[in-house]
Amino acid sequence: MGNKPISTGRARCERAAALREIDAKADALIARLETELADKDLFSPIAELEECPICFVPMPHDHGELTFMPCCGKTICSGCIHAHNKVARTIDVPCEFCRTDAFATAQETADAMQRLADGGSIEAVSALGDMYAAVAKGNLSGNVKVADPGRRALQLLLEAAERGHIFSVYALAQLYNEGKVATKDSARAEKLAAAAAKLGYLQAHLLLGTMYFEETPQQDDELCPRKSRNHYIFAARNGHSKAMTLMRILRQSDQMIADEFDEIEDAFKESATWSETREAFAAYQRENGEYIG
Repeated sequence: MGNKPISTGRARCERAAALREIDAKADALIARLETELADKDLFSPIAELEECPICFVPMPHDHGELTFMPCCGKTICSGCIHAHNKVARTIDVPCEFCRTDAFATAQETADAMQRLADGGSIEAVSALGDMYAAVAKGNLSGNVKVADPGRRALQLLLEAAERGHIFSVYALAQLYNEGKVATKDSARAEKLAAAAAKLGYLQAHLLLGTMYFEETPQQDDELCPRKSRNHYIFAARNGHSKAMTLMRILRQSDQMIADEFDEIEDAFKESATWSETREAFAAYQRENGEYIG
């Protein structure tokens, strides 16, 4: 019993040292990105979207509407996932792309992602980091064998970000802003989110808008401060469904004039990447009280 406090204390010290090393690498990444992106505007044009390999429509801007397939390494849109599951009448179906049977456990999924990552897939490195972050936050059902999921998540996302994976830059910003997996650091989060925005990752504007919303004192009659509003408007104009929902809330609350709203909505409709399957999935979510786009 006498050795337990020493062992526990040593483990804490080792974890603290590891997190300091991760923070130092994050700062080095930020410094490099700030140098590389010094001439780019915060509201730079958004990155070109890849097409879903099933429906061949450009991917949604919301990362939550994408599913990485650990069997073949393809990323598929939520609409195609829903359509496939609806036909099969179950979520336990083979991969829509390669037809590999669904993995039975979270550990099998993690192992498959690791094999893809070992083979050089940067998408798998990022997806595995994202999965471990969910484990660390208690958002993933099923057991995954990893000693320190939070630390491993940060290491993997840093690796992917250093290799140029834009979502991973955003994901690190989100983790530093939340303070559940990484040590909360709003300044570091803002710099990473700004870098992701300059790289053309549209969802980074929602994160920046939320961060500025939380830090800006609000007037009694002001639903959304201007600094936040600018990022939300930019995201809505460029086709982000959640940002457009915020625009509707502003309009309904008389915080936005009709002409401005109409112009933003027209731009959204022109930019949004919708398909029949995504419309069907959105309708399904509405029926179940899940849709916020």
